[in-house]
Amino acid sequence: TYTLLSGAHLSNLVMLLLLVSPAVFLSFWKAEPGRLMTFTIVALAGALCFTVLIDPKIGALRDWDLLSIFAVPLAGLVALRAPRHYLTLVTLMILIVIRIVPWLAFNSNLQDEFVGRSVRSDLHYTQQYDNGQRLVSWGVILYKIGDWKGAKAAWLQELEYAPDQINTLSMLAPLQFKMREFPESYQTYLRMLELQPDNLEYRYRVCYLLFRMGDNDSAQRLLTNAPLEFRENPGTARLLAGILAATGHHQEAIEIIEKYPLQDMDDYLPYVLAKSCLVAGRNDLARELIDRAVELDYFNKSYRELADRIRQQEYQLDITTGWWLD
Repeated sequence: TYTLLSGAHLSNLVMLLLLVSPAVFLSFWKAEPGRLMTFTIVALAGALCFTVLIDPKIGALRDWDLLSIFAVPLAGLVALRAPRHYLTLVTLMILIVIRIVPWLAFNSNLQDEFVGRSVRSDLHYTQQYDNGQRLVSWGVILYKIGDWKGAKAAWLQELEYAPDQINTLSMLAPLQFKMREFPESYQTYLRMLELQPDNLEYRYRVCYLLFRMGDNDSAQRLLTNAPLEFRENPGTARLLAGILAATGHHQEAIEIIEKYPLQDMDDYLPYVLAKSCLVAGRNDLARELIDRAVELDYFNKSYRELADRIRQQEYQLDITTGWWLD
Protein backbone atom coordinates (compact mmCIF):
# COMPACT_ATOMS: atom_id res chain seq x y z
CA THR A 1 0.00 0.00 0.00
CA TYR A 2 1.25 3.49 -0.91
CA THR A 3 1.51 5.26 2.46
CA LEU A 4 3.68 7.98 3.95
CA LEU A 5 6.35 5.58 5.20
CA SER A 6 6.02 2.88 2.56
CA GLY A 7 9.05 1.87 0.54
CA ALA A 8 7.52 3.15 -2.70
CA HIS A 9 6.85 6.58 -1.22
CA LEU A 10 10.28 6.88 0.40
CA SER A 11 12.01 5.86 -2.84
CA ASN A 12 10.07 8.56 -4.65
CA LEU A 13 11.23 11.11 -2.09
CA VAL A 14 14.84 10.10 -2.69
CA MET A 15 14.37 10.63 -6.43
CA LEU A 16 12.74 13.96 -5.68
CA LEU A 17 15.72 15.15 -3.69
CA LEU A 18 18.11 14.14 -6.48
CA LEU A 19 16.17 16.33 -8.88
CA VAL A 20 15.29 19.32 -6.70
CA SER A 21 18.13 19.50 -4.18
CA PRO A 22 20.63 21.31 -6.47
CA ALA A 23 18.12 24.13 -6.90
CA VAL A 24 17.48 24.23 -3.16
CA PHE A 25 21.16 24.36 -2.31
CA LEU A 26 21.73 27.11 -4.86
CA SER A 27 18.87 29.13 -3.35
CA PHE A 28 20.28 28.97 0.17
CA TRP A 29 23.85 29.61 -0.95
CA LYS A 30 24.81 33.21 -0.09
CA ALA A 31 21.13 34.07 0.36
CA GLU A 32 20.09 36.77 2.79
CA PRO A 33 17.02 36.16 4.99
CA GLY A 34 13.96 37.76 3.45
CA ARG A 35 11.92 37.45 0.30
CA LEU A 36 14.25 34.96 -1.40
CA MET A 37 14.21 32.65 1.60
CA THR A 38 10.40 32.73 1.76
CA PHE A 39 10.15 32.07 -1.94
CA THR A 40 12.50 29.11 -1.62
CA ILE A 41 10.50 27.52 1.19
CA VAL A 42 7.25 27.88 -0.80
CA ALA A 43 8.94 26.45 -3.89
CA LEU A 44 10.27 23.49 -1.92
CA ALA A 45 6.79 22.80 -0.53
CA GLY A 46 5.44 22.75 -4.08
CA ALA A 47 8.31 20.57 -5.25
CA LEU A 48 7.45 17.97 -2.60
CA CYS A 49 4.20 17.45 -4.49
CA PHE A 50 6.31 16.37 -7.46
CA THR A 51 6.62 12.90 -5.92
CA VAL A 52 3.85 11.32 -7.92
CA LEU A 53 4.79 12.95 -11.21
CA ILE A 54 8.19 11.27 -10.99
CA ASP A 55 6.53 7.88 -10.60
CA PRO A 56 4.77 7.22 -13.96
CA LYS A 57 1.01 6.96 -13.70
CA ILE A 58 -2.12 7.16 -15.81
CA GLY A 59 -5.01 9.21 -14.46
CA ALA A 60 -5.42 10.93 -11.10
CA LEU A 61 -4.15 8.22 -8.77
CA ARG A 62 -3.06 10.35 -5.82
CA ASP A 63 -4.52 13.22 -3.85
CA TRP A 64 -1.49 15.36 -4.65
CA ASP A 65 -1.59 15.16 -8.44
CA LEU A 66 -3.18 18.55 -8.97
CA LEU A 67 -0.58 20.20 -6.74
CA SER A 68 2.28 18.38 -8.47
CA ILE A 69 1.64 20.52 -11.56
CA PHE A 70 3.34 23.41 -9.76
CA ALA A 71 6.45 21.49 -8.75
CA VAL A 72 8.55 21.77 -11.92
CA PRO A 73 8.04 25.51 -12.59
CA LEU A 74 8.60 26.34 -8.93
CA ALA A 75 11.81 24.34 -8.80
CA GLY A 76 12.92 26.01 -12.04
CA LEU A 77 12.20 29.48 -10.67
CA VAL A 78 14.21 28.70 -7.57
CA ALA A 79 17.16 27.74 -9.73
CA LEU A 80 16.85 30.91 -11.81
CA ARG A 81 16.74 33.21 -8.76
CA ALA A 82 19.70 31.57 -7.06
CA PRO A 83 23.36 32.52 -7.67
CA ARG A 84 24.47 30.51 -10.69
CA HIS A 85 27.67 28.61 -11.26
CA TYR A 86 28.61 26.70 -14.40
CA LEU A 87 29.41 23.45 -12.59
CA THR A 88 26.25 23.42 -10.49
CA LEU A 89 24.03 24.18 -13.49
CA VAL A 90 25.59 21.35 -15.50
CA THR A 91 25.11 19.02 -12.54
CA LEU A 92 21.47 20.04 -12.29
CA MET A 93 20.86 19.45 -16.01
CA ILE A 94 22.53 16.03 -15.88
CA LEU A 95 20.37 14.98 -12.94
CA ILE A 96 17.23 16.14 -14.71
CA VAL A 97 18.13 14.25 -17.90
CA ILE A 98 19.01 11.08 -15.97
CA ARG A 99 15.60 11.08 -14.31
CA ILE A 100 13.28 12.56 -16.94
CA VAL A 101 14.48 10.78 -20.10
CA PRO A 102 13.79 7.24 -18.74
CA TRP A 103 10.46 8.50 -17.45
CA LEU A 104 9.49 9.78 -20.91
CA ALA A 105 10.70 6.56 -22.55
CA PHE A 106 8.66 4.50 -20.12
CA ASN A 107 5.52 6.51 -20.77
CA SER A 108 5.91 6.44 -24.54
CA ASN A 109 3.99 3.16 -24.38
CA LEU A 110 0.65 2.53 -22.68
CA GLN A 111 1.26 1.40 -19.10
CA ASP A 112 -2.18 0.12 -18.14
CA GLU A 113 -0.80 -3.05 -16.49
CA PHE A 114 1.67 -1.01 -14.46
CA VAL A 115 -1.06 1.33 -13.31
CA GLY A 116 -3.39 -1.59 -12.63
CA ARG A 117 -0.91 -2.94 -10.10
CA SER A 118 -0.79 0.47 -8.44
CA VAL A 119 -4.58 0.62 -8.31
CA ARG A 120 -4.82 -2.78 -6.64
CA SER A 121 -2.43 -1.67 -3.88
CA ASP A 122 -3.78 1.86 -3.44
CA LEU A 123 -6.01 2.66 -0.48
CA HIS A 124 -7.92 5.20 -2.59
CA TYR A 125 -9.39 2.38 -4.69
CA THR A 126 -10.80 0.35 -1.82
CA GLN A 127 -14.08 0.34 0.07
CA GLN A 128 -12.51 2.33 2.91
CA TYR A 129 -12.07 5.36 0.66
CA ASP A 130 -15.47 6.63 -0.56
CA ASN A 131 -16.64 3.08 -1.37
CA GLY A 132 -14.07 2.72 -4.15
CA GLN A 133 -15.49 5.63 -6.13
CA ARG A 134 -12.21 6.10 -7.99
CA LEU A 135 -12.64 2.68 -9.56
CA VAL A 136 -15.27 4.30 -11.78
CA SER A 137 -12.78 6.68 -13.39
CA TRP A 138 -10.23 3.88 -13.69
CA GLY A 139 -12.84 1.80 -15.52
CA VAL A 140 -13.53 4.72 -17.88
CA ILE A 141 -9.83 4.92 -18.74
CA LEU A 142 -9.69 1.19 -19.46
CA TYR A 143 -12.84 1.43 -21.57
CA LYS A 144 -11.39 4.26 -23.65
CA ILE A 145 -8.23 2.29 -24.42
CA GLY A 146 -10.27 -0.74 -25.47
CA ASP A 147 -9.80 -2.92 -22.39
CA TRP A 148 -13.46 -3.83 -21.96
CA LYS A 149 -12.80 -6.73 -19.60
CA GLY A 150 -10.71 -4.51 -17.34
CA ALA A 151 -13.36 -1.79 -17.36
CA LYS A 152 -16.08 -4.29 -16.50
CA ALA A 153 -14.00 -5.71 -13.65
CA ALA A 154 -13.36 -2.23 -12.22
CA TRP A 155 -17.04 -1.26 -12.33
CA LEU A 156 -18.17 -4.58 -10.87
CA GLN A 157 -15.68 -4.13 -8.03
CA GLU A 158 -17.05 -0.66 -7.32
CA LEU A 159 -20.60 -2.03 -7.34
CA GLU A 160 -19.64 -4.57 -4.70
CA TYR A 161 -18.95 -1.62 -2.40
CA ALA A 162 -21.95 0.49 -3.53
CA PRO A 163 -24.56 -1.68 -5.36
CA ASP A 164 -26.97 1.19 -6.07
CA GLN A 165 -24.59 3.53 -7.93
CA ILE A 166 -26.78 4.36 -10.94
CA ASN A 167 -23.90 6.10 -12.73
CA THR A 168 -21.77 2.95 -12.63
CA LEU A 169 -24.70 0.72 -13.56
CA SER A 170 -25.50 2.95 -16.55
CA MET A 171 -21.97 2.43 -17.90
CA LEU A 172 -21.78 -1.27 -17.09
CA ALA A 173 -25.06 -2.32 -18.73
CA PRO A 174 -24.25 -1.04 -22.27
CA LEU A 175 -20.75 -2.49 -22.00
CA GLN A 176 -22.12 -5.92 -21.13
CA PHE A 177 -24.46 -5.61 -24.11
CA LYS A 178 -21.54 -4.76 -26.42
CA MET A 179 -19.70 -7.81 -25.08
CA ARG A 180 -22.76 -9.95 -25.97
CA GLU A 181 -23.32 -10.77 -22.32
CA PHE A 182 -27.08 -10.42 -22.64
CA PRO A 183 -28.17 -12.13 -19.38
CA GLU A 184 -25.72 -10.00 -17.38
CA SER A 185 -26.76 -6.83 -19.21
CA TYR A 186 -30.42 -7.70 -18.57
CA GLN A 187 -29.80 -8.07 -14.84
CA THR A 188 -27.97 -4.73 -14.74
CA TYR A 189 -30.74 -2.90 -16.61
CA LEU A 190 -33.32 -4.59 -14.39
CA ARG A 191 -31.52 -3.26 -11.32
CA MET A 192 -31.50 0.22 -12.87
CA LEU A 193 -35.24 -0.06 -13.52
CA GLU A 194 -35.82 -1.03 -9.89
CA LEU A 195 -33.94 2.08 -8.79
CA GLN A 196 -35.74 4.36 -11.29
CA PRO A 197 -39.10 2.74 -12.20
CA ASP A 198 -40.24 5.73 -14.29
CA ASN A 199 -37.23 5.67 -16.61
CA LEU A 200 -38.58 4.68 -20.04
CA GLU A 201 -35.14 3.99 -21.52
CA TYR A 202 -34.32 1.42 -18.84
CA ARG A 203 -37.72 -0.25 -19.31
CA TYR A 204 -37.15 -0.44 -23.06
CA ARG A 205 -33.72 -2.03 -22.62
CA VAL A 206 -35.13 -4.63 -20.21
CA CYS A 207 -37.88 -5.52 -22.71
CA TYR A 208 -35.44 -5.57 -25.60
CA LEU A 209 -33.00 -7.89 -23.83
CA LEU A 210 -35.81 -10.30 -22.99
CA PHE A 211 -36.69 -10.27 -26.70
CA ARG A 212 -33.02 -10.71 -27.64
CA MET A 213 -32.69 -13.71 -25.33
CA GLY A 214 -35.82 -15.30 -26.83
CA ASP A 215 -38.10 -14.79 -23.82
CA ASN A 216 -40.80 -13.16 -25.94
CA ASP A 217 -43.66 -13.92 -23.55
CA SER A 218 -41.99 -12.06 -20.69
CA ALA A 219 -41.04 -9.19 -22.99
CA GLN A 220 -44.60 -8.83 -24.28
CA ARG A 221 -46.02 -9.05 -20.77
CA LEU A 222 -43.70 -6.29 -19.59
CA LEU A 223 -44.74 -4.15 -22.55
CA THR A 224 -48.42 -4.74 -21.92
CA ASN A 225 -48.17 -3.78 -18.24
CA ALA A 226 -46.08 -0.68 -18.95
CA PRO A 227 -47.41 2.90 -18.64
CA LEU A 228 -49.38 4.28 -21.59
CA GLU A 229 -46.64 6.79 -22.39
CA PHE A 230 -44.20 3.91 -22.87
CA ARG A 231 -46.54 1.81 -25.01
CA GLU A 232 -47.23 4.72 -27.38
CA ASN A 233 -43.55 5.36 -28.00
CA PRO A 234 -42.51 4.55 -31.63
CA GLY A 235 -39.46 2.63 -30.44
CA THR A 236 -41.64 0.49 -28.19
CA ALA A 237 -44.03 -0.14 -31.08
CA ARG A 238 -41.16 -1.35 -33.27
CA LEU A 239 -39.98 -3.63 -30.48
CA LEU A 240 -43.50 -5.03 -30.19
CA ALA A 241 -43.41 -5.67 -33.94
CA GLY A 242 -40.22 -7.67 -33.45
CA ILE A 243 -41.81 -9.72 -30.68
CA LEU A 244 -44.88 -10.41 -32.83
CA ALA A 245 -42.65 -11.40 -35.74
CA ALA A 246 -40.65 -13.77 -33.55
CA THR A 247 -43.86 -15.43 -32.31
CA GLY A 248 -45.33 -15.94 -35.80
CA HIS A 249 -47.75 -12.99 -35.96
CA HIS A 250 -46.27 -11.76 -39.22
CA GLN A 251 -49.12 -9.63 -40.55
CA GLU A 252 -49.53 -7.73 -37.29
CA ALA A 253 -45.78 -7.10 -37.20
CA ILE A 254 -45.83 -5.77 -40.78
CA GLU A 255 -48.70 -3.40 -40.00
CA ILE A 256 -46.76 -1.90 -37.09
CA ILE A 257 -43.47 -1.57 -38.96
CA GLU A 258 -45.20 0.14 -41.89
CA LYS A 259 -46.73 2.62 -39.48
CA TYR A 260 -43.45 3.18 -37.60
CA PRO A 261 -40.53 2.82 -40.06
CA LEU A 262 -37.42 1.33 -38.50
CA GLN A 263 -34.97 3.88 -37.09
CA ASP A 264 -33.33 1.94 -34.27
CA MET A 265 -29.57 1.52 -34.27
CA ASP A 266 -29.61 -2.14 -33.22
CA ASP A 267 -29.07 -4.69 -35.98
CA TYR A 268 -30.98 -7.67 -34.55
CA LEU A 269 -34.49 -6.19 -34.67
CA PRO A 270 -34.51 -5.52 -38.46
CA TYR A 271 -33.11 -9.03 -38.99
CA VAL A 272 -36.03 -10.65 -37.16
CA LEU A 273 -38.54 -8.42 -38.95
CA ALA A 274 -36.94 -9.15 -42.33
CA LYS A 275 -37.41 -12.90 -41.81
CA SER A 276 -41.03 -12.29 -40.85
CA CYS A 277 -41.67 -10.18 -43.96
CA LEU A 278 -40.08 -12.88 -46.11
CA VAL A 279 -42.46 -15.49 -44.69
CA ALA A 280 -45.41 -13.16 -45.35
CA GLY A 281 -44.32 -12.59 -48.95
CA ARG A 282 -43.31 -8.95 -48.44
CA ASN A 283 -39.94 -9.19 -50.17
CA ASP A 284 -39.74 -5.44 -50.74
CA LEU A 285 -39.99 -4.68 -47.03
CA ALA A 286 -37.78 -7.64 -46.17
CA ARG A 287 -35.02 -6.32 -48.45
CA GLU A 288 -35.23 -2.86 -46.87
CA LEU A 289 -35.01 -4.29 -43.37
CA ILE A 290 -32.16 -6.71 -44.03
CA ASP A 291 -30.19 -3.98 -45.79
CA ARG A 292 -30.53 -1.97 -42.59
CA ALA A 293 -29.25 -4.91 -40.52
CA VAL A 294 -26.28 -5.50 -42.85
CA GLU A 295 -25.48 -1.79 -42.78
CA LEU A 296 -25.25 -1.89 -38.98
CA ASP A 297 -23.30 -5.18 -38.83
CA TYR A 298 -21.77 -6.01 -42.19
CA PHE A 299 -19.67 -8.90 -40.91
CA ASN A 300 -22.63 -10.85 -39.50
CA LYS A 301 -22.82 -14.01 -41.59
CA SER A 302 -26.51 -14.67 -40.86
CA TYR A 303 -27.51 -11.19 -42.02
CA ARG A 304 -25.63 -11.45 -45.31
CA GLU A 305 -26.98 -14.95 -45.97
CA LEU A 306 -30.55 -13.71 -45.49
CA ALA A 307 -29.84 -10.71 -47.75
CA ASP A 308 -28.55 -13.06 -50.48
CA ARG A 309 -31.59 -15.29 -50.05
CA ILE A 310 -33.98 -12.35 -50.46
CA ARG A 311 -32.19 -11.14 -53.58
CA GLN A 312 -32.23 -14.66 -55.01
CA GLN A 313 -35.98 -14.91 -54.49
CA GLU A 314 -36.48 -11.51 -56.14
CA TYR A 315 -34.36 -12.62 -59.09
CA GLN A 316 -36.40 -15.81 -59.50
CA LEU A 317 -39.62 -13.79 -59.25
CA ASP A 318 -38.39 -11.45 -61.98
CA ILE A 319 -37.67 -14.39 -64.27
CA THR A 320 -41.09 -15.91 -63.58
CA THR A 321 -42.95 -12.68 -64.33
CA GLY A 322 -40.88 -11.96 -67.44
CA TRP A 323 -39.54 -8.54 -66.46
CA TRP A 324 -37.40 -8.38 -69.63
CA LEU A 325 -40.53 -8.11 -71.80
CA ASP A 326 -41.32 -4.63 -70.43
